[in-house]
Amino acid sequence: MWGELSLLHDYSFKILQKKVHLPGSADRLQQFHRPVGGYPEGWRLRCSLFVKGSDNDFDLNHKKMLEKYVRVPFPDYEKILMTHDKAKTFKFAMEHGIPVPETHIVETMDELEEISGTIEYPVVVKSRYKTAWDGGKPVMLKVTSRNYADNRDDLIDVSYEIYKKSGKMPIVQEYIHGDGYGVEVLLNHGEPRAIFMHKRLREYPITGGASTIRESVYNERMKSIALDLMEGLGWHGVAMVEFKLDTKDREPKLMEVNGRFWGSLPLSIVPGVGFPYLPGMMAAEGGVDPAFEDCARVGCRCVRTILRDILWHLISLEDAAGLSSELVMPLDSNASVGGRAVTAECAAG
Repeated sequence: MWGELSLLHDYSFKILQKKVHLPGSADRLQQFHRPVGGYPEGWRLRCSLFVKGSDNDFDLNHKKMLEKYVRVPFPDYEKILMTHDKAKTFKFAMEHGIPVPETHIVETMDELEEISGTIEYPVVVKSRYKTAWDGGKPVMLKVTSRNYADNRDDLIDVSYEIYKKSGKMPIVQEYIHGDGYGVEVLLNHGEPRAIFMHKRLREYPITGGASTIRESVYNERMKSIALDLMEGLGWHGVAMVEFKLDTKDREPKLMEVNGRFWGSLPLSIVPGVGFPYLPGMMAAEGGVDPAFEDCARVGCRCVRTILRDILWHLISLEDAAGLSSELVMPLDSNASVGGRAVTAECAAG
């Protein structure tokens, strides 16, 4: 049953008073195949939104079946794979003139050996997929300090580790020095409807983990690149396009595309860009008016979790002092750290 909640800049959010819990396995298929009449009386099935990447993996692979019951404001599974597989993402980006780090896509260890003596180190060795599956459970393959290779031996060792975990050869990229940015977008079958940007002020792990504090910014060049990419993909729904602003040429370089809701979502709500609301409305009404008026409102900050920000400070102090890395134990890459997102007031103007 639907309720009403008014929040931020006259947005009217629909909230659920009841819900169905769907298990995180193939049992979901049977749940959705249950006749609509089997749900409690008075329930209105309007829209399905997926938050976790592992939800996308399963649910959007069965999008046509889901659409018998609900509207799904996400692209088809084939387009989702274009963002889940970094090799596909960067190949598409390079073919369409999107600025990227120097990128090598290899399919075999022999191909890796061929480039190992010609590339400039250090390089970043990334799994093609952020999530691997082990015994039916998702395992995150995040970029950590282990993913940086300073020489050929490091490159071979790290690549083989990734291959064993994911079953695919990694991609090898130039290391880009610069600050990280996120450009969040909503498109309706390739037509932009909302956009927002933030800068990653701090992140944990410091080698490239989730941001612990971020600030809303505006950069016309990043906006243009992000929209060129997502329009070229014919994207439908939300996504976040991640960049690093290269200190060498001040050009934004594509890092990855997350074809789902993102961890820093609360920050976009503070200035009034209603990403939690707009996709549902787009699905229910068939479209939404462009919401660009607040995308350039800068100076808003959001802390994701206090604990991760404390860990960032400890690791940074440890590095500065040259202390033993054992003094601060890093969190497991698959661990979940609790804590409420805390948003601050926007700067004046």
